[in-house]
Amino acid sequence: MHQTFTSLLSHEQCGQLLSAAQENIGLFKASQGVLRRMGASGNDVLSEYQFLKYWHMPDSLKSMVNASLPAELRKNSNEAWLLHFPKGGQLDRYLAAKPLFNCLSIPLNDGGVFELWDSGKAEALTNKAGDAYFFSLANEHQVPITQQDDWYLCFLFLHHIEVKPNA
Repeated sequence: MHQTFTSLLSHEQCGQLLSAAQENIGLFKASQGVLRRMGASGNDVLSEYQFLKYWHMPDSLKSMVNASLPAELRKNSNEAWLLHFPKGGQLDRYLAAKPLFNCLSIPLNDGGVFELWDSGKAEALTNKAGDAYFFSLANEHQVPITQQDDWYLCFLFLHHIEVKPNA
């Protein structure tokens, strides 16, 4: 089961975060070697994306992330990072073995696709900048091969933490 929170961030906030992320693309790490996440396809289809964890962000980008989000989200999250999927990139279908963490994923640009499985059936969600997807990492999810550059701001929460960003 997953939830979609609409307009968690404004288009202006997304645009500012996207510009700042693009300016810092040189700090992102590639999902290669031990830094990749193997999904349902095993070694046959490796995920291809770039990431920048919160603790490696320059102070100006950290400040922008902090200023954009409700304090409760920042306070209760275990980890935060930016993801960049270049055109042709993907996150192979994945699910964690145990429901230890929930993820909040916020697209920073419109038009990409994020897929979440519910009751064994995939639901393709068309990204709208500023909306957010909240789901357990134990639920199947993927970013199918991208047709454009797609950017996300993501947060991890322990499974028992209640997340109500629009409250």
